[in-house]
Amino acid sequence: MAYLGCYGGSSEFTDGKLDEVRVWSVARTQEQLNQWKDKSLDDGAEGLVAYYKFDELGGNTLPDSSGNDYHGQLTNMTDANWSTGPNASFTRVGAKGQAAPGVFEIEGAQIDSVEYLADGRTVEIVAYGIGSTAKVTINGVRDTGDNEIDANTSFEINVNTGDILFGPTLVEWTGANGTDIFDEGNWDLSNSTVTVIDPNVSIDADGVISYATVDIPQLDAQQRFQVASDFTITVDNSTISLSGGSNDGIGGAPGSTLPAGPAGPTLNVVNGSSLEAFFIVNGTTLNVDSTSTATLGGGGNPVNGSVIDLEPGATLTFTRETIEQFNAEHLSKLTIGGAAAEEGVNFSIESDGNSGSIIKTSGAGGDAPSLSVVNNGDGTVTITFEGKLQAAETVNGPWQDVDGASPMTISADQAQQYGRAVSE
Repeated sequence: MAYLGCYGGSSEFTDGKLDEVRVWSVARTQEQLNQWKDKSLDDGAEGLVAYYKFDELGGNTLPDSSGNDYHGQLTNMTDANWSTGPNASFTRVGAKGQAAPGVFEIEGAQIDSVEYLADGRTVEIVAYGIGSTAKVTINGVRDTGDNEIDANTSFEINVNTGDILFGPTLVEWTGANGTDIFDEGNWDLSNSTVTVIDPNVSIDADGVISYATVDIPQLDAQQRFQVASDFTITVDNSTISLSGGSNDGIGGAPGSTLPAGPAGPTLNVVNGSSLEAFFIVNGTTLNVDSTSTATLGGGGNPVNGSVIDLEPGATLTFTRETIEQFNAEHLSKLTIGGAAAEEGVNFSIESDGNSGSIIKTSGAGGDAPSLSVVNNGDGTVTITFEGKLQAAETVNGPWQDVDGASPMTISADQAQQYGRAVSE
């Protein structure tokens, strides 16, 4: 006779909880143990002598799921001694207590998101293309007793008209109450599930600001206009400005970061728009088209866990970041038309005359300045170039300006460096 949780059935009782107890006739590898330590096994797995899932939540019999019928008898056990674990309600087959979706399907509809609510018993599904009834099929889900629900379980739900949102979720700027970006009275929320526009509260919808003037006001503490991951805010032919000495910004929810990921929201500034924010943060991708500008007013790290792409022709200004600070902190976060930012090749940088810097990209469709080197056969070479000539000892720089006009004839010894032509 074998005992679980004690020695010989009479001493050394376990002070704790038991779950997923397995007895094997074969040695398990470290890889197998790690792979299956948090998951339920299929019944009758090869080499499995006895398997106790502890899924019952009642009774005094412990079923053996190995198929070998080594059922156990529970002693001094009442229904009150059972525990459902940290979150047994509606959990995916696998890690017990893990509040993560199984597989949900709605006939004829496209599911956008699946979320487990705080009550531990309710699943909220956002989907498009639902009619007056929704036929839902579930797989890989456990019930409130932590027992696996039969595969392909289906049921129909009557859907109230007010619960149906047609088309993609979208919030649109109206400016009905003024210019405050955090005032939901300035937004049309009717095509989304969004009910508030508050600082540091994620907007789970795409957003559009068109032909408008919008302010990011000064708040009690540094905060942000927050957009959930995978959603996009488009600023179209509009101006967004800091007001009242604001030190607030735009970003995603905590936990998002770029370039490592996971990514946060996307912010597109297009069609002659002007964006001013103190910072962007938490995985934000800021795209500025060739007709638009962006200004970041913060110092220290105004591009925090985020990235920026400028179309050729766009301008980016840092109010409190010098040229040296930009090169040290933000150059690696910048791309020009999707390509790595390279000073003199696809952008130039200059001081704003105070403590800031201005990044100007080359014109759309512009080619890099030409450079040619001809060996004269007499120990000299002639270099012909457009723009300005720079030289460096390695291909990665640092690059130094070379005095002189094109064409330039120098000794072959002097030419034993890397050279490039850059825009003036």
